[in-house]
Amino acid sequence: MPATDVRRNIVEIINEAREKFALNTVTTLTADKEATLMLRLLNDVIDEVSDYGDWKEMIREVVVTASSSVFDYSVETSALVKNLHEIAFDTNTSPMWLETLDNILRLNRNPGTGEPRQWCVIGVDSNANPKLRVYPTPGSNQNNKTFKITYYQKPRLYTTTDVSATPEFPAKMLIAGLVARKSLEESGGTPTQQYAAYQASFQNMLRDAFNRFNGDSGSDCLFRPAYNKLRRK
Repeated sequence: MPATDVRRNIVEIINEAREKFALNTVTTLTADKEATLMLRLLNDVIDEVSDYGDWKEMIREVVVTASSSVFDYSVETSALVKNLHEIAFDTNTSPMWLETLDNILRLNRNPGTGEPRQWCVIGVDSNANPKLRVYPTPGSNQNNKTFKITYYQKPRLYTTTDVSATPEFPAKMLIAGLVARKSLEESGGTPTQQYAAYQASFQNMLRDAFNRFNGDSGSDCLFRPAYNKLRRK
């Protein structure tokens, strides 16, 4: 299946949504106030889709080099990290063990050096990258060896210059979410029957798209909490 059957660029997504409201298509995202508004709403939809779960489309990997006597490391990437999946040290087959903050603090009060086996996120650095603490602290034998980190990337915010940028998520789902958001905006934030229909269509597409790579293998079964207002509070 060609990528264009699933994904479209920002202006194509916005134009298909505009057609639902009998608006002319545009070639730039500053063509009128509606185009700029719909870009803002599309960013909200993409953020909501990202928060729905860990999408396989957003899996990334990065390598961080260990230094002897250093137990704090920043996961430096070119984009924001949504959450970390696993960390493996050097050539180990098994990943390191994720610890709670309380346990990693307790372990570090009894310092030891050696091959890191446990880790925990203890905050973020000045660039909003996750900051890790590992235990034991790497020693001289672990110097310049690497942590292999698998993580889920958070989508960036798109701006008016991103006409040709293509979000990683299925375009039809994003268009459905954008139409629902625009309908709610036009009603002044009051849910209407039309909005309810648009929103239900978006939620169905969201569940189906997430299931495509996460549970629809023919042998696995994926369960998620109900997608409603109570869940989002």
